[in-house]
Amino acid sequence: MQIGWREGGVPEIISTAVSDIAEIKLTEKGYFIYAYTVQLYHSSLRQFWRAAPLSDRCRELTEKYLDGLSYVNYNVLVTEWDSSNVEDILMPCMFEDLYHMDTGEILRPENGEIPAEVYERIMTTYFPVTKERIREICGYRADTDSYPYEMIFSSPYPPFGEVVGDKENPDGTLTLFVDGVWPDYNSDRAFTNIITVQPFDDGTFRYLSNSIEKKELDIPNVYEMK
Repeated sequence: MQIGWREGGVPEIISTAVSDIAEIKLTEKGYFIYAYTVQLYHSSLRQFWRAAPLSDRCRELTEKYLDGLSYVNYNVLVTEWDSSNVEDILMPCMFEDLYHMDTGEILRPENGEIPAEVYERIMTTYFPVTKERIREICGYRADTDSYPYEMIFSSPYPPFGEVVGDKENPDGTLTLFVDGVWPDYNSDRAFTNIITVQPFDDGTFRYLSNSIEKKELDIPNVYEMK
């Protein structure tokens, strides 16, 4: 059903359409997932609604720490890592998402390059890594004092994470319990993550570690750096 607006802000039905449903599923967590018999143009494999909403706290934590991170474009969420092997997940392609999380703006590189000051500030804020290691790993260009911009080509039908619980630790860090939701493949708990973050007084934070466990579906393939 398509809704439009008349003058004065009065809603009205513009058109209606009827499509046969091939399957319907209501999960224990409260996701209503359904698939059309004939897939609509430019649509997902399945449609979904969260009929049982997350708690306010879980929603706020999801928006702060998970929104914007990808399970399929780089390795942050699909690799077991901590400060001892954080270098394994540092990829130039993930900077664009981190930049948007940090600034709320879309990254607009100049001549395919990102100023080193901006790149290093964000990467060293959000991960336990030094500027020197960033320069070694992420393609630092000394002649222009910059890093190359690496564009992400998005994968279709990606999963997304939602915080379903958390624990405040004595050292001030926060442990997040996260479900990977993959409605296109009929799952609201495809895998689970345990993510530790360190909040800072200025509102920023640092990811300290991640672990992931398969539940209903296989974990997405790990991107291999070459």
